[in-house]
Amino acid sequence: MALEIKYLSILSFYFFFLNNIIIKNAESAGKIIINKIGV
Repeated sequence: MALEIKYLSILSFYFFFLNNIIIKNAESAGKIIINKIGV
């Protein structure tokens, strides 16, 4: 049971970390696109 909780916490942390990376990349990509368009 303790092993399952540990696994789930690691998994949720991994997904949280991955989401942060995706959001930051999307934001920077959006800024680059806006700069290239010249808005």
